[in-house]
Amino acid sequence: MLLEHGDDSLAVLLEGLTAQRIAEPPAAAPPDPARSAADLVGAFRRRAAELLDASAQADSGCLVSVEGYPLPIDCLRTVGVLEIAVHAWDISQACGQRLPLPEDLAAYLLTQVGLLVPRLGREPLFSAPVQAPARSSSGERLIAYLGRPVRPA
Repeated sequence: MLLEHGDDSLAVLLEGLTAQRIAEPPAAAPPDPARSAADLVGAFRRRAAELLDASAQADSGCLVSVEGYPLPIDCLRTVGVLEIAVHAWDISQACGQRLPLPEDLAAYLLTQVGLLVPRLGREPLFSAPVQAPARSSSGERLIAYLGRPVRPA
């Protein structure tokens, strides 16, 4: 389900970059039990490559219409970076690898996340922030801000 959600997220970001608009997303399709993990990973990788290519080609000065509201495309790119980084972390946790977010990336995202995911009015998309342990890395602070529990490695 996590890979399917990640692929759906990439599809929405790709629509924004290529069509300069994001319409209200359709209701999520139920998981397809016939799709193997390898199929899901392959689809996610293909969509991520398409997204990377589309992002490189998109004009930084244009606006994306998100349900009728204008959004600078560079803001959409930052949303995409946040979405991919955090879902990659989620997948790592689910697989038992528990890989940390790269420190430089997490530090940058910490400077942006308050604009993208405010402390108030964030439910149901995000849980309330949780307390990060003392001496947490930037990645741990980011994950905690997004409502995910931080567990020692």
